[in-house]
Amino acid sequence: MDSVVEGNILLVGDGDFSLTTSLLRYHSPQHITTTSLETESSILKHKDALLNRERLAKQGVQVLLDVDGCRLNSYPAIRKQSFQRIIFNFPHAGGKSNHKKNRKLLDDFFRSAVNILAPQGHVMVTLCKGQGGTPADRPQRAWPDSWQVVSMAANAGLILSEIHPFHPGDFPGYLCTGFRSQDKWFHIDGALTHMFTRAAPISVPKISDVPAISRAHDCQDKINRNLLAEPDHPLYTLTEELTDKLTKYWSTRVIAHGDTVGEVTTVNHTLDVLKFMLRDSVNSSAELFVTRGPVWKDSPGVFQAVPVYLEMSGVFRVRRTPVGCNQTEEWTSKLRAVLQEICINGQPVDTNQTVVRICDEKEKSNASVLGLTLAHRIFIEKGNCTTEFGKVYFPSADDNAQDVDSELGMAFRLSLDKLLCCVCGIVDRRMLWSSDSRFSSQFPKTAVCSHPFKPFSLYPMTYSHDMSFWECPGVEFDEMLYFCVIRVLSGETIWDVTLIDRYKDEDTGRVSRCYRLTFQSCDRALSYSTSWQIQSIIRLAVAEQMAVTLR
Repeated sequence: MDSVVEGNILLVGDGDFSLTTSLLRYHSPQHITTTSLETESSILKHKDALLNRERLAKQGVQVLLDVDGCRLNSYPAIRKQSFQRIIFNFPHAGGKSNHKKNRKLLDDFFRSAVNILAPQGHVMVTLCKGQGGTPADRPQRAWPDSWQVVSMAANAGLILSEIHPFHPGDFPGYLCTGFRSQDKWFHIDGALTHMFTRAAPISVPKISDVPAISRAHDCQDKINRNLLAEPDHPLYTLTEELTDKLTKYWSTRVIAHGDTVGEVTTVNHTLDVLKFMLRDSVNSSAELFVTRGPVWKDSPGVFQAVPVYLEMSGVFRVRRTPVGCNQTEEWTSKLRAVLQEICINGQPVDTNQTVVRICDEKEKSNASVLGLTLAHRIFIEKGNCTTEFGKVYFPSADDNAQDVDSELGMAFRLSLDKLLCCVCGIVDRRMLWSSDSRFSSQFPKTAVCSHPFKPFSLYPMTYSHDMSFWECPGVEFDEMLYFCVIRVLSGETIWDVTLIDRYKDEDTGRVSRCYRLTFQSCDRALSYSTSWQIQSIIRLAVAEQMAVTLR
């Protein structure tokens, strides 16, 4: 309830002003402007409206009649203000139920309200059971049978940040009337209050501004950003904590991941770094060598919204002796203990604790990598989430393994982003790259894994658009370049790309492909119109740069 009465408040559509009266009497907000669509004559149908109006005016509340909630910024008394809370309870287009009219009402209201909303303000809309169409409704209506409140808000650049049950007992004296434009009560059992906030805008590129795209352009914004160098980012905190705890067990040396800003490595390049650390360890007093940074992982035929991962890799100095072989198991056990300590640091003992497990690699391979073979896989378990986030490599059993000096190193690789997402409950890995301060501000500067992530964009909209085209005859279709073009132009608004049909015309020999592009933003307000515009730009760019023929 405290969040309802913070700051400068605007109430919209409070027909008889009973909600405003209750707020003022029981919650003592400082600044209120209240409005009603009723006129001087029509308000008389509400028996207590005139009395409420008189009481409010005496207490300094600005009371306005004949105010259309779809044109709020057109009224001088409202336009000159900025509101921390804009409250609209039980909006209704009037008459019998008509979903299209009520969606239009919400759409126009949100577009109007955002013009007078403070930067950190909330738009609060309370709807009857099922009207919103979100999974929070019990029961949830079919999407076409709802008012689609999240979609309507997205048209105005707003995201659903919180949702709470509406308790009329919190507002003694409030009469939820106005059902079908009459002085009748709404059915408020199961009603929900939806709280919307601003989100960063989504830009749609112009086709004239799209440069020639190559794989070198792919995810450059992610690579250049370097999350592990941002002190306010939880991945930075996690990396520093993990390095500090490793140092308590072993003499550790950290080696730079890349020599230049904007450099990303592949998994093979990371192994080359391990090879360097292995050979360098011969003349060093350090027991453990660590490198940290972005790693490129892209699999042919599989679209990834962000194929850049943040990893930590390390290698131990272990001699080629029976004692050395025993050390690998001992150090693997210590590594698990370090990871377990990182994951449960700061958590109450009686909670559903995170468990780190290191499992033997079942599929033994005769092939060695830098003289090391995969020995264990590292998993993290928390609740229903089980994620593989690391690997451990042991010295090869082959005494003639190449690229190895007189000393071998047990090596490990850890996906820091997978670890953080699983422990903190971050469902969408794209969130790690969000520039919204509501992400990074949730995490403490120590024991980062002890703090669960709270999404600030609930039930984001999902849209699908199909894209069909003929391949260029005589030219092998480059699917990875196709994915690259999509990533560069979509700005993280595309969650998935799936090949749903491939057809070869028997007469011409031409090959047709059809892909389904699934749009969803984890931290911004994505409207259907914006998703359609972006897919249109992608179609034109793919046709121009990959010489395909659109269907």
